[in-house]
Parts: sequence; structure tokens; C-alpha cells
Amino acid sequence: NYEVGVKTSWLDNRLVANLAGYWIDWTDMQVTGRTPNNAFSFISNAGAARIKGIEFELTARPVDNFQISWTGSYTDAKLTKDQINANVNAPGRKGDRVPYVSKFSTTVSAQYTQPVSNQLDAMLRGDVSYVGPSYSEFSPANVYYERIASYTLVNLKAGIENGDDDWGVYLFVNNLFDKTAIIRTTSSAFGLNQSFSAMPRTFGINARKAF
Repeated sequence: NYEVGVKTSWLDNRLVANLAGYWIDWTDMQVTGRTPNNAFSFISNAGAARIKGIEFELTARPVDNFQISWTGSYTDAKLTKDQINANVNAPGRKGDRVPYVSKFSTTVSAQYTQPVSNQLDAMLRGDVSYVGPSYSEFSPANVYYERIASYTLVNLKAGIENGDDDWGVYLFVNNLFDKTAIIRTTSSAFGLNQSFSAMPRTFGINARKAF
């Protein structure tokens, strides 16, 4: 793994900007393959991938008690070597995208905190997260190759916490618009499909206490 980055702050820490780039050479990947004669299926190591990406983070405090943040990443993850050797034959070939890796994702968050007494603060927070499309298999020629659509999720949270920040009580709603966000899908030779999604709209209450 190789990584280089910079962390900066501006305007008396009211603006923070961080940027990082990385390069990963991944060899002998763990794969589900078959013997060269296709008689047996097993887990083995074969092939190689190169993963390159950029991550950034911007946080601004334009006024007291209000903070807005924007984070994001771009990832290019592809095989650099066929997933095949003398002992195993797996589906991935050089140039295929690594499954379930979105090229782009981003999150925007905003939080407002307002003192309501000498010891208590009220807070309100919202998060909007986007994950770009990805694919379920290495090779587009694979009969089970499927495009997994992009999705956007919205979460809200409101609560009361003490000024020393050692406890808080919050109401939250995750996946506010009840989106069906598929994060993984699998198929089988028997015609059965399984899809795994983010949780549907969920309401709740949580509490925290530092000791």
C-alpha cells in the first residue's frame, strides 16, 4: 500500500481541508474457483488487482454552532492478472473491475447545536450519502453479471447532550425516504436470486454515556 496526503486548516480552524491519494497492489487474491477440469469448487488464491483512489474531506464552520462537511472518494479497482493458474480457474480476467466497488461515493452532513441552558445543548443533524453503481461479478460475460444501481440515503438525528459532551439522548430516523438500496446480489445455477439491501426506514432512540 502506498498513500500520500495533506491535512490543512484555514480561517482560524473554521475551514478544514484534507486530501489523500492511495495505490494498492493486491496479489494472490482470495477467490472462489474450480479445478482446471471444473470437477471441484474451492477457495484459493489467484490473480492480482491494482486499486487506485483519491479521498477528500472538507469541513466548514461558517457561523458559531453550525458545521457542514463534505467527504468523498474515487476508486479505480481492476484486475491486473488473470485469476487462473495451474491449480485453480476463477472467473476474473485482467482488466475486469473488482465486484461491489463503486467508483464514486460521497456524503454531505450538516449539524446545528444550540445551548438551551448552562449545562444542556440541543442538536440537529442531517446526512445525505450517495454510492455509485457497481457490478456483481468480475467478467461482463458471466451469466450472473449484474449492475447494482447507485443509491442515495438520508438520515436525520435530533437530541439533547450536556455541555461537557459526556452524555446524550437522541431520536433518529435512518433511510428517511425508505429507499430500496441494494448493496449485494447473488445468483445460483438453480435460478435463485438473493439481494441484500440497506435497512428500510428505521426510527429509534439511543443514548450514550462516557465513563
